[in-house]
Amino acid sequence: MVISLPLIFRKIDKYFDNLIGNSGIIPEVILFLFIMIAGTSLYAVFLPRIINVENKDIKSCYRIEVIGSICGLILIPVASILSFSVMVMIYFSLLLLIYFSVNPNRSMLTGLCFIGILYFVNFNSLDAEFSKLYYQSRMKSRHIDFVEHIQYTPYHKIEVLVSTNGKRTLVLNGKTQFGESSHHNYSYFLAEYPAKLLGNPSACILGCGSMSTVGRIGDMCTSIQIVDLDEGVFNTSRKYFQKYNRLDSLENWQFEADDAKHFLANNSEKYDLILHDIPPAKSRQIALTYTREFFQSVKNNLTDRGIFSISSLTPLNSKSTYGLRMMATLADVFDEYFILTYKNGVYFFGGNETLIIADVNGIRESINHTDSKRVRILTKEEIEGIVKGADVITINNLRDLIFD
Repeated sequence: MVISLPLIFRKIDKYFDNLIGNSGIIPEVILFLFIMIAGTSLYAVFLPRIINVENKDIKSCYRIEVIGSICGLILIPVASILSFSVMVMIYFSLLLLIYFSVNPNRSMLTGLCFIGILYFVNFNSLDAEFSKLYYQSRMKSRHIDFVEHIQYTPYHKIEVLVSTNGKRTLVLNGKTQFGESSHHNYSYFLAEYPAKLLGNPSACILGCGSMSTVGRIGDMCTSIQIVDLDEGVFNTSRKYFQKYNRLDSLENWQFEADDAKHFLANNSEKYDLILHDIPPAKSRQIALTYTREFFQSVKNNLTDRGIFSISSLTPLNSKSTYGLRMMATLADVFDEYFILTYKNGVYFFGGNETLIIADVNGIRESINHTDSKRVRILTKEEIEGIVKGADVITINNLRDLIFD
């Protein structure tokens, strides 16, 4: 169930798309019911039987259950250090122990043990194969050939996909985080453009991903502080995306495994350039880095000439108000700012009242991109008019951003 759910979801989604045109939430409902039924804790089913067999007091049995649950939770961080498959096998072994204590059928126990061992031995290859089939179905244009790397951490399932042309794609929890085109467009506007505006800045990158942004600005920064909660993502990108981040050839960077909110709140150092390279706000934890409170924390960590750079891949004129609310929140916090839009990307650059911003012609001349003619410039006055009336995102209305 663990390794096949993404593929099952894709098949259900495709089936109902063909059947009724738009599957809506049907695949999610079906999968939820399946998990609820198939994933029900079996000890809850066995518990009455255990009470009956052992002829024990019900309070004593539930006391054992609660203690066992606490021990089980403690096992998660310990076992996950080893590997995800080891963690699964530990719980499978405990399940077999419970089963044996209730029904000591050796033939059945032997069969279940054989299935468990077979699963454990083949877990990595099965996981990679199911992931390949899933992404081949979902990302047909990328022509995925195989899955080169899979790693489970407490925060992500990290995957590196390889296309038939040899290009790599970084995927976090099933969502594309980096492809080659991102290095030429996204990383330029988010990182290289503001770094060149400043000239030899001290930089702080919140969220690492492939660290393509580091590769873009590595030669022009006095120092680069990389902050990401998941060290597994950092290590994966350092190994598989060296072509883009160039970490092994740079000496002016350091990495801190920390939450961006905690890092900024407990750091007295100020930076000339702060980059927000964190995925879109699809969960509460991530959405907290898109709030007025967080942006205020970023502003407090900028130097007088400092620039905060952040992007939205949802256009301001989209049916979704995701990008509009983001920009309204940023405009509410920062004193001086402007926006560049390119294709579907919206790039915000803001700072304190001491930040000096050139006029439109000056900004246009500072853009050194192969397709600079298609870049649109929005001044502070224009932005204020566009975001007027849009809700500002705070820690009290995160769901508006998450579910938009």
